[in-house]
Amino acid sequence: MNRYSWGMLKRFASEALAGSTTFVAMVVVMAVLPDVLCGQALGTTTGFSADAVVWSTAIAVAIGCVLMGTIGRLPIAVGPTYGQAFFLVLTLIPAAAAAGSAEPWRTALGATLLAGVALLLLSLLGLRTVVLRAVDAQLQTAIGCGIGLLIAAMGLRAAGIIAPGAGAFRLVLDLRSPDVIVCVIGIVVAGMLQARGWRTALLIATVVAFVSAWLLRSYVPTVLPQWAAIDAWTASQIQSAAVPAQAIGLPARRFDGFFSLDIAGAVAPQMWMPTLLLLFSMLSDSTTGLLALMHHGGFISTNDDPPVRRAMIADSLSTCASSLLGVSACGAYAESNAGIASGGRSGLTAVAAGVLMLAALLCAPIVEALGNYPPASAPVLVLVGAAMASQLRRLQWNDPAASVPMLLVIVGIPLTSSIADSMAAALLASPVLKLVAGRARETSLLAWVFAAAMLGYFIWLR
Repeated sequence: MNRYSWGMLKRFASEALAGSTTFVAMVVVMAVLPDVLCGQALGTTTGFSADAVVWSTAIAVAIGCVLMGTIGRLPIAVGPTYGQAFFLVLTLIPAAAAAGSAEPWRTALGATLLAGVALLLLSLLGLRTVVLRAVDAQLQTAIGCGIGLLIAAMGLRAAGIIAPGAGAFRLVLDLRSPDVIVCVIGIVVAGMLQARGWRTALLIATVVAFVSAWLLRSYVPTVLPQWAAIDAWTASQIQSAAVPAQAIGLPARRFDGFFSLDIAGAVAPQMWMPTLLLLFSMLSDSTTGLLALMHHGGFISTNDDPPVRRAMIADSLSTCASSLLGVSACGAYAESNAGIASGGRSGLTAVAAGVLMLAALLCAPIVEALGNYPPASAPVLVLVGAAMASQLRRLQWNDPAASVPMLLVIVGIPLTSSIADSMAAALLASPVLKLVAGRARETSLLAWVFAAAMLGYFIWLR
């Protein structure tokens, strides 16, 4: 083997290792995303099938990674994100139900495809960052923080730490409940590992939490029968923490979500504004996350570099594919930092991560066991939400014209669980307050178009 061939082989091995690092950091999405989309983590039903979502998630991540690796030529993993999953469940599905859809989840997928196509067109025309700049950067950050707080709150709710009360939530934190104990163990383990820089913190914490749940379920009834007899135990979900009979096997072959979207329902007038807000959420979430990863890895120096457009086209195509497969919109995974730090410098890293995600379907019994017991996966939602909300430190509150719209989303989204209404109120308030403050020149024409659309939403569609 000559020196060139040996160098190529070493480079391939390095990129493949980096891809495997990214995969291990993000694979927990296969267990958590079905909980969210099926409503199990929220205590409701949505119409999605858990087995179908497992299939769709793995394939959507694989497609997103391959697209980013081949078109974007970057070591960045792309797939369905938690924030967009919550948007679909808490905003698009209720809007579709209010519009009279017989199967709201299909209509929500149709709206996701329409938003994905619009995002792709903006990417092809080079207008994606132009549209994004029409909205105050502080407000964009605040929207992400509000969604993060909602995700964290829903994680705590899945574990029974908080529950619906007279206000939005009431604190329960009953340490006699095995669900609460399991979630607290997961949060503590994840926090400790993250503090030590472990890229696999969330995966390890989920496994530790589930093992803790299995031990409690197996031994408490015999060792501490008085504990197993109290209401906090009998009302918990601990009985669903069962170890699978086998570790290897494919999910049940259910493909309910494949090409099942309802486009006709998605174009109903009641769906226009939720779809527009989904588009804006995707613009803000995926664009900022993608640019942050590209800057962090040193792949670009400015937001106008050619790789940016290729990457944006790749992640837009990923969202179109994910809606056709039956899952929520896609974005760049922050876990890609793990692969980049491990030496990933090319698209081969992303492709390797995508291939491994497909291979993970063979471990479906383990994935399903983790997903069947929401308190074990709740720490992931809490930590992901906390990471998103950590951007609160970047916000400046000394400007009332900016702070009021920010407050509308930071407080409104987690308290009302309505991402759309809170975003609409903030997008309407932002230019109006700047106008009243005598700073109309700071607001672009496109921002006023957004504000007019939000006003129409509250008057005629809400």
